[in-house]
Amino acid sequence: MDPTILAAIIGAVATLAAAVLPLLNQKRGTGKISLVQRCLGALKAKNKSYKSADSTFSRLERLLASKQWQEADQETAFLMLKISGRTEEQVLTIDDLKNFSCEKLQIIDQLWLTHSNDQFGFSAQDRIWRSLGGGINPGYEVWSEFGDRVGWRKDENWINPYVNLGKSITGLLPWAWGNHLIGVAVGQSWWIFSRLRS
Repeated sequence: MDPTILAAIIGAVATLAAAVLPLLNQKRGTGKISLVQRCLGALKAKNKSYKSADSTFSRLERLLASKQWQEADQETAFLMLKISGRTEEQVLTIDDLKNFSCEKLQIIDQLWLTHSNDQFGFSAQDRIWRSLGGGINPGYEVWSEFGDRVGWRKDENWINPYVNLGKSITGLLPWAWGNHLIGVAVGQSWWIFSRLRS
C-alpha cells in the first residue's frame, strides 16, 4: 500500500479512536487503554512488521496526562530528534522535517490534542498558521503574527513562551522543537505542518 495513503488512513483512525474509544470504555467500565495503544491498534493490524511504539511515547503521554506542559514540550523535542536519528547532532534539518514520519507525528499531535482539550498540538498551530495565509515562504510579517497569536511574542519581541503557561493560549505548545532544534527557528514550522497534513 502507498505510504501516503497508509498515513492518511492511520491519521483518520487515530482521530476516530481518540474520540470514540474513551466513551466506549467509560460505558463498559473497562480498564484504561493508553491513547498510543489505541492509535497504533489499526496500524499494527494493517502492517504486522510495525513495532509497538508504546514505550517510545509513554513518557510523553504520562507528562501530558499530568499537565506537565514544559516537561512534555521538552520530551516532544527529544522524541523528534530520536525519531529523526539526530540525538547526537541535537538539531533537525529541513530535510529531517520534510521526511519526518507522518505516523509518529500524528501520534505526538493526538497526545497533545487529547490531553489539552485541543488547546495545544501541531494541528492547533497549523489551523492558526493557515488562517494567517501561511505557506512555505510566508515572510516575516506572517511569522510575527503567528508568534503573537500563539504566545511566542510579546511587545514585538520573541519570548520564551513558558511564561504564558498559565494563560489559555491556543497553539502555545509544542514550542521547543522549533525554537531549539532548528537553526532558523519557527521559520520552518511549515514543513512539519505539511507532514501533519500528508
